[in-house]
Amino acid sequence: MFSRRVDSRIFGLALTALACLAFAIWRFPSPIYGNGDTAWLIIVAGRVLDGAKLYADVFETNPPMSVMLYIPAVAAARLLGGAAEWWLLAQCLAMAAVTLALFARLLPVCGIDRLSDQMLLLGVAAFALVLLPSRSFAQREHVAAICLLPALALLAARDRAERKPALLVQLAAGLLSGLALCIKAHFALCLVLPHLALLARDLRDQGAAAALVRRFAQVVNGEHLTTGLVAGSYLAAVLLCFPAFREVMMERVALLYLPDRLTMPELLSAPAMALMIVLGILTVMLRLPRPSGLGLVLAAGACGCAAAFIIQGKGWAYQMLPGICLGVIGFAALAIGSVRAGAGQPTARDARLVLAAALIVGGVLAPQVFSRYETPRQVEAILSRHVERPTVLAATVSLEVLPMIRRLGGEWAGRSASLWMTNTGSAQFVAGDSSPRQERIRALMRLDRDLFVEDAIGKRPDVLLFAAPNPDQDFLIGASGDVRMLPFLAGYHEIGRADAMRVLVRNDLLTRSLRLTRLAP
Repeated sequence: MFSRRVDSRIFGLALTALACLAFAIWRFPSPIYGNGDTAWLIIVAGRVLDGAKLYADVFETNPPMSVMLYIPAVAAARLLGGAAEWWLLAQCLAMAAVTLALFARLLPVCGIDRLSDQMLLLGVAAFALVLLPSRSFAQREHVAAICLLPALALLAARDRAERKPALLVQLAAGLLSGLALCIKAHFALCLVLPHLALLARDLRDQGAAAALVRRFAQVVNGEHLTTGLVAGSYLAAVLLCFPAFREVMMERVALLYLPDRLTMPELLSAPAMALMIVLGILTVMLRLPRPSGLGLVLAAGACGCAAAFIIQGKGWAYQMLPGICLGVIGFAALAIGSVRAGAGQPTARDARLVLAAALIVGGVLAPQVFSRYETPRQVEAILSRHVERPTVLAATVSLEVLPMIRRLGGEWAGRSASLWMTNTGSAQFVAGDSSPRQERIRALMRLDRDLFVEDAIGKRPDVLLFAAPNPDQDFLIGASGDVRMLPFLAGYHEIGRADAMRVLVRNDLLTRSLRLTRLAP
């Protein structure tokens, strides 16, 4: 009787997970639409393949790995045809398949003995790595989440098993976790905190000397050596092969990007952080006497990702994605452990908590946090009537126009993705302050404007877009005040406003289109 009751809890959790999967599939956007960050990195990867010099001919604020991740998909699209976005989808799914295969192999060693539990955890992991990301699919953080899971599962396996894992598994997990550190160094916290959590547990159970010896033996291993080798080699390559990143971008990032951060209350109240807090509260409510190794490691790894989210200070939901993914899988492992540990005292309370967590994470909050981006559809509809495969340049602080350009089969004419130095510099600009820092901020804001003007005049794009959310932030008014732009803008005709943007098209293209149309105000 009791066995049937316990199995019914697992069965109920499985049904809830399947319902969440169906809901996520319904919400999951087509990857061809992508998001601004992914579209920009695809554009940069294409230019690098064409011979452009990163941080000189095209400017990307992030280290080179952010671009390198997208080069295989762009190269495959050029060689074999199709959109780079679809090849990027295939690339991420292939990486997720490798991770899930490693995870499946390690689950029995982690103490997940029952086949039903293994299948359930694999289903939750597939949901977290493939469907949960939604609009953040193929973001760097999504790739990092895929890369971190095998190393954490291997740590839990080492903590429980006496025999060493296969060398191939160690190397694969080390390569993937090393790639995660190359994407962002913050993810080292995701690997460090689980060791500290296991050390704290061992100190409680075994005493200081035995705990320290055991933990040191588990730190020095094949996967960690591989991780260090990959990360160290990447750092050396950046210093030797990309001096412009150090000389050009690091100063701009340190001066403008890093200080532009939310306050701690704003970070803690961000939707993604709220989702993590909900997961933490539900985990505590499980009242586990001794958390399972896998669940403890994944929960600590998720906390490391939350710490990285706070360190970055931007509050953007996708930066919490690795923590959400690992947290969901870790909670599932802890919940299964709680249900199995309660074999002597069956309670419906744990089952209700598990079902509530699955519903909250999979069916309600996550799709809201990681929902699809809204791109300028009205502008896209207008441009599709006037220009085929347009070359576009936009004076905006947003990246939302880039997926639109990709869908139209067009090209981006700018060397930067947006006027980000103008945006972040304006927030830190202090009128009347002549300190060296303020003078440098002014210089970078002027440089941002000069780059836009040079790209506009030099490339003579088919379409110019100027952000105009309100009269005080009308970028066309600012551009018209530049003596270099006045004669240049005479060659364009404004066909109206849409999506808080003013749309200008070259006069010769409008003459040929036979559709000189003004948008309704």
